[in-house]
Amino acid sequence: MVRVKLSRTCEVLVAGAGPGGLVAAITLARYGIDVVLIDKRSTPSGLSRSLVVSTRGMELMRRFGLEQAVRSGAADVKIRAWVTPDLASGQGTEMPLGSPSDAEAASCSGSSRMTPASVPPSRTPGPEPPRASAPRT
Repeated sequence: MVRVKLSRTCEVLVAGAGPGGLVAAITLARYGIDVVLIDKRSTPSGLSRSLVVSTRGMELMRRFGLEQAVRSGAADVKIRAWVTPDLASGQGTEMPLGSPSDAEAASCSGSSRMTPASVPPSRTPGPEPPRASAPRT
């Protein structure tokens, strides 16, 4: 492990660049809070860290303007279970796992695949959050 000294001060230090840390840091920055995000890894991993992004998670990514970046890095994987009579059998049937299909997810959440006119007003992102007005010390 390499110890480094931060070269600046900040109002909030977020430890961990996982989904929660990233959302916290982005949200704070959008509200004008001076935030620094640190992680124990020095470089991004080339391996997947999750199987799916929840519908609400994608709504947040869309609001932050990150939907295309998230989708471009997604693996084209159909999540399914295969039920067989025994482990050696090559015969079986597919069993749904309860994850929504792309069409089902799009029907309950605004999507870039929908035209702006087709997105109900309640599904469009609101205005930018107000900037913090407190003086910085």
